[in-house]
Amino acid sequence: MKVLIIPRDGLGDLVLSLPLASALKKHRPDWEVFYLVSRKQASMTWEHPLVDGEILMESGLAVYEKARLLRSFRFDIAIDLYPSPESALTLALAGIPQRVGTMYRWFSLLYSHRVKIRKHPSIKHEAKYNLEYLTPLGISEELERPRLYLREEEKRWARQLLRGLPKPVIAINPSSGGTSRNWPFERYRDLADKLKEIGFGIVITGDQGPEINIGETVDTRGKTSVRELMAILEAVSVLISSSTGPMHIACALDTPTVSLFYPEGVAGPTRWGPLHPRSIVLTSKPGDRNLETIGIDAVIEAVEKILESPG
Repeated sequence: MKVLIIPRDGLGDLVLSLPLASALKKHRPDWEVFYLVSRKQASMTWEHPLVDGEILMESGLAVYEKARLLRSFRFDIAIDLYPSPESALTLALAGIPQRVGTMYRWFSLLYSHRVKIRKHPSIKHEAKYNLEYLTPLGISEELERPRLYLREEEKRWARQLLRGLPKPVIAINPSSGGTSRNWPFERYRDLADKLKEIGFGIVITGDQGPEINIGETVDTRGKTSVRELMAILEAVSVLISSSTGPMHIACALDTPTVSLFYPEGVAGPTRWGPLHPRSIVLTSKPGDRNLETIGIDAVIEAVEKILESPG
């Protein structure tokens, strides 16, 4: 049997769908598991022992072009974690016999197997919601932490990049892609300056943004591939960010995080928090959507607590 998993289109969304691959391989070890990925997600599952391959779906293709591409792979099952009319129609036109999707959309009749999942209000983690899509296949599994994997040469590249920085090295990811509440950029800049004064090495990750201008840091914003970002996050001791894809990537590479969240709504830590036992979540006060009630000193204290904890 060949299974296609269609995650949502963010970096973190792919990470939080990886427990499906683990559960499928545990219960159906002879099945092949593939991921449908966007351009920005491509290569994330390389080296993963439970993923048999990726299929890149370029943006801008018509439904019939997408269906023709998928039909060529002769999938038996598709699990659609990113439901839309176009996605549901594409899977049906691709001739995939078993198509698992949500029950609660007007286009749900295009799925052969419909799952009763409501995410509002959000009472569990997104990764647990994703596992419920395996129910029609007769698979029930507890959540295991998602994992990502790197080649040794990728790890060496990151160590070489960061070799001149003081240890331990802390990564700061100021950008959020507009998908979550976040600190003002100036707060991240002040945090980096203070961490550097204490003696930490600093690497900046994420999208391009304003200059940091504090000297003796490695600023990789807008300069790395997703695999290079993964290697950097694996090499550091802690990542500081809001709720972002890099946060989930770091956890999947066994790097703990200090994660900044707004506590209320569907974007809160109950649904999107970091899946790492040593990560620390800091939340703002209700109503503070810029997270400014989370102080710099509280973040530094959390970093130090993580570094003092066993692991």
